[in-house]
Amino acid sequence: MKKNLKYIGYILMFIVFNNVCISCNDDDILDDIHSDEGIVENILDNAYTVWNASKSDVQQQMNGYVLIDSDADFLQYTDQSRKIRLSYNFINDNLQATVAIAPKLTNNPLLSCLKDYESLGELSSKDVYYNTSKNTMCFSYDILSNDTEYSIMGFSPIVSNLYNGDIIIKVDYKNLYYTVDGKQFKMILVDGGTLPAFYMMQTEVPLLGEFKIGETHIGKIDSNGDNCIIKAELRTFVNKLNDATGLEFRLPTESEWKFAATGGAKSNNYTYSGSNNIEEVAWYSGNSNGIQEIASKQSNELGFYDMSGNYAEVCSSDPLDIDGRTYGGCWKYVASKCTPSSYQSGNTSTNKISGTSIIEKSAVDGRYITVRLVYSAPE
Repeated sequence: MKKNLKYIGYILMFIVFNNVCISCNDDDILDDIHSDEGIVENILDNAYTVWNASKSDVQQQMNGYVLIDSDADFLQYTDQSRKIRLSYNFINDNLQATVAIAPKLTNNPLLSCLKDYESLGELSSKDVYYNTSKNTMCFSYDILSNDTEYSIMGFSPIVSNLYNGDIIIKVDYKNLYYTVDGKQFKMILVDGGTLPAFYMMQTEVPLLGEFKIGETHIGKIDSNGDNCIIKAELRTFVNKLNDATGLEFRLPTESEWKFAATGGAKSNNYTYSGSNNIEEVAWYSGNSNGIQEIASKQSNELGFYDMSGNYAEVCSSDPLDIDGRTYGGCWKYVASKCTPSSYQSGNTSTNKISGTSIIEKSAVDGRYITVRLVYSAPE
């Protein structure tokens, strides 16, 4: 996913470089700029970064500043004391880049304004940062003009109608939370083994649970309440998650699921997922006569709930193969069928699921089976 961010970073630098060239064209104005830490510290508050705003919106926001240059796709302002320069670039009358230029100070106050941003590293010798909650990428560097150093910060949206074809992350994927019926859980990083790192839901997805990720309502995976999950419902559920986050949710592979269920790199080699005593971690035939509330038993070493018993969980190397093997056993199985290595083959017959009109192929019986989704750790 960082590759996608770097792609956007290069677009940003191209746009901002054009703005900087225009900004630095008038040496008389640059000569009048003098260091003033108070002005520079407020530069990010002055810079307008409401992406896709129109030129007229920006002009209204910059009331009180002096317009020093403009064309069809460009506005440039300075403040009354001519201490700073703020430039705006538009594409089809949508704001796509903002540039701030100010004298470089010994302790650059611009960088202190980026405390909520995460570093992406260097691109073409520029320091690049991003903040998904603000939908903003930023890069910073210094230039020398007429023997005076200036700090330049360029801003551009991560997600924009300008970019086509790439999925761009919209959330903090390292600290992503979701709620089920109002109760909060998280995506847990699984790494330290021979598999590429991935993030997995802390819980199973209950059939009729109201699911929300971040601030986006996703809804129930069983959209019509028929006690089944068909492939189309899984696809819709996953697509909603992808649209909300910019990530690529999918079913776990069998290897990923088993590694997480056994505790990953923290494994204590328990018989069941999280304990040698099944009563501590699982709903199974010995203590249940139906699906129970998720996360009501003890978690395993990594913090995952119900990887033994309750619902059996679909795994597949195909991201949406609802007919894949189911692992971990469910509430109606005996203890020996609820271990991390226990599985049942997917049912692909044309028979109907008992008590429903749904054909078994491309569907699962949600009274016993559900999913727990993952996404690969972005590069």
